[in-house]
Amino acid sequence: MGGIGVISVFGNAFPREMSCLVNSALEGNAINVRHKMEKDFNRLFHLIFVEGNPAGVKCILNLKGMAQNRLRLPLVPVSEKILLEIKEELARLD
Repeated sequence: MGGIGVISVFGNAFPREMSCLVNSALEGNAINVRHKMEKDFNRLFHLIFVEGNPAGVKCILNLKGMAQNRLRLPLVPVSEKILLEIKEELARLD
């Protein structure tokens, strides 16, 4: 796809999965990586940024029991609507 490297907020919540995706791309399996990203993670990629970074990823980390969902003002946690959508996506992945 022409890229070199990755900067990934998403990797904080899914380090193993992101590592597999990056390694697959480095091994020349970019088509497989793109398919997996679109199939499994596309909706979450979108949801973590709907209401600003880092609110979405903090929400996921909290739901996974990895961190508290605390942000300093002016940042605020995701809305109830986005929280429910993130929960639905995490349930779908399990």
